[in-house]
Parts: sequence; structure tokens; C-alpha cells
Amino acid sequence: MRRSFLTRVAQQRIARPGLAAFAVILALLLVACSAPPPVVLTGTITDAYTGEPIDAADISIGETTLTTGADGSFATPDWGEEDVLQISAPSYEPVAIELATKPEIAAAEAQTITLDTALRPNTLAGVITDNFTGDPLAGAELKVTVDVSNTLTAVTDAQGRYAIAGVPEAFTLEVAAPNYAPISQDLTRTTAFDGVLRPNTLDGTIIDRYTNEPVAGATVEAGSATTQTAADGTYQLTDIPADADSVAFNAAGYAELTQPLEQTTTIDVVLRPDTLQGTLVDAVTGEPVVNAAILATPTLSSTDVAFTRIEGQDDGSFTLDDMPESGYVQVLAPGYSKAVIAIEPGKVPRRSHCSPLTSRRSISPPPWPACPRWSKSTWH
Repeated sequence: MRRSFLTRVAQQRIARPGLAAFAVILALLLVACSAPPPVVLTGTITDAYTGEPIDAADISIGETTLTTGADGSFATPDWGEEDVLQISAPSYEPVAIELATKPEIAAAEAQTITLDTALRPNTLAGVITDNFTGDPLAGAELKVTVDVSNTLTAVTDAQGRYAIAGVPEAFTLEVAAPNYAPISQDLTRTTAFDGVLRPNTLDGTIIDRYTNEPVAGATVEAGSATTQTAADGTYQLTDIPADADSVAFNAAGYAELTQPLEQTTTIDVVLRPDTLQGTLVDAVTGEPVVNAAILATPTLSSTDVAFTRIEGQDDGSFTLDDMPESGYVQVLAPGYSKAVIAIEPGKVPRRSHCSPLTSRRSISPPPWPACPRWSKSTWH
């Protein structure tokens, strides 16, 4: 009997450690079954300007990373109240949110916490084109001044496209290009801007109608813009104002030409000489005629007159401006009969018989003392 009792006591002592372990495991299971499920942090990321969801935004919270779906939403149970929620997406200003500062986190008792966030777009993109042709403008320079120490710049590519990252919510955009009038545009909550630049230069060549020689020193004017031709007759007029609707071409010895300024950057011009220079001499003696009136009209009865007068001109020389392209030159001098000489476009008569008065080139003495001789070179 005693042996049987001792055997039972020993068995009980051996079994007690196993029972203790089992009790611990059972307690842990009970605790686990009674613990609340993890709280899920969820939300939707949207565009701050449009309210549209942002697809594939990057989200980082603690050691967890994920991306939003097509509807801009995300959800994760792996987070803590001390974590920082970081959200970023291309062309948007990134944000970092300390969860401990959000009241919806601190006061939450639900199993799901919703934290919606809007990202502000920070990239401006568009195309710059030529106002006259509509073609894309390569090499245009764009500038956004954020503050005195921060200026954002971009240059358009061959297709006129550009993109500027990091722009603020409100800013001024400046666009400039060589030979174009610059523009400045105030923009607010904008992600796209297509600009049109107006060409503000005019190039060309001015030549003489009759000789085809270049006209040097001619003046070209359009509004407040002005320039002169070079020795080869070429010019470039810059900074033409937007309200200039015509361009004028002037040169000494030539008729002024004005024509509409349309959507073009090149105008080649042919100027007509309208100045006659010569000398009046007595047909009999060859002496200069010192007093005379010289006039030119399109017809003999026309009142549209180019006129000059010489008084006491010892060498008899004269200059008659504003000559018509064709018509008649008439010379009136005291003691002489009136001389009438026909003129044709591009040339002056080589001979005109008059008695007793004649006119000749001051630089080319006439071989016929009793008759005038005017060569083309007298027509300036």
C-alpha cells in the first residue's frame, strides 16, 4: 500500500510542470482572442486644384510604403501614432503629416481612420508659338520669380514645349525670345499655359528702281521704331510696337513709300528716285542762268506741282524734289522763253531743243551748247 501511495505522489509532481505550461499557453490564447483588431489607416489623395483623385501617388508611413489606386485611395494597418505620413506624386508638392498632430487620429475609437489629403500641383507646362505663323517657337526663355533668391527658368524645345517644376500657387510668368515682343502673365492655381509671341522685327533690302543699286542711309520707320539702311541697302527694324500698322521708307532723292505692316518679318523695297539736279545755261552764250523757276507736273494742266526757284544762283544749279514719275518739266526765267521737257518713268530726255534757254548736267557738260542734255544719273 505504501508503495502505491508513493508512486501516485511522484506522478503528480511530474505532471504539475506540464499543467503550468499549458495554463500559460491557454492564458495567452485567451488574451489574443480578446485583443481588438488593428486599426486601419485609410484615405484618398486628390488634386488640390481640380479635386480629382491622384493615381499612383507614393505613400510612406513608418517602414511601410504603398501607392494609391486609380481612385486615389490607400489603406494600411501598419502604422503608429508617432509615425509621419509622407505623400508625393510627380508634378505635385510633397507633404509630410505628423499623425500625432491630427485630431482624427488621437480621438479615434473606430477600427478604420480616414485621413484624406490634397496635393497642390507645382508644375507649369505648355507650348510657345509664333503669333504670325502658328509654328512652335524653339529657344524661348521662361522665368518665374518665386522670391528675391529663387528664380525658376526653362527653355522651349524644338516643338516649343516647356515645363517648370516648383512653381507656387500664384506667380508671374515672363516669356521672351530674340526678335519677339516679350510677354508677362499673372497666373494663379494654374498648371498649363500656352503662350503666343509676336515677332517685333522687320528685315529687308532697299534698292533703286531704275539702277537696282542698294540705297544706303534710307530711313525705315514703324511707330516709334526707326532704323537706317547699311551700305548694302539692308536694314533691320527692331522693337516694333504692337500698334504699328504701317511702315514708311524714306531716302534723300527718293519718293517716300508707305505700306501696311501686316503679319510679316521681311519687306524688300524698291524706291523711285524723285529728285532732279541740273544747271541752267543760256543756249547762246553758255553762261549760267541765275534766276529761274523750275516746276514739274504729271500733266501740263495739273495743279500737282513740284517746284523750286533759284535767285542769284551764280552757277545756275538747281535741285527739284518730289518729281512725278512721268510728266513734264517746265523752266521759266526772266528774258527767256518757257522750256517744256517731257519726262518718262526711269529716264530723263537726252535732248530737248529750246531757245534761248537750256538745262544741262552740272557734272557732265553738254556737247550741244544750244540744247539741254540730261542723263539718267541726274535723276536721284
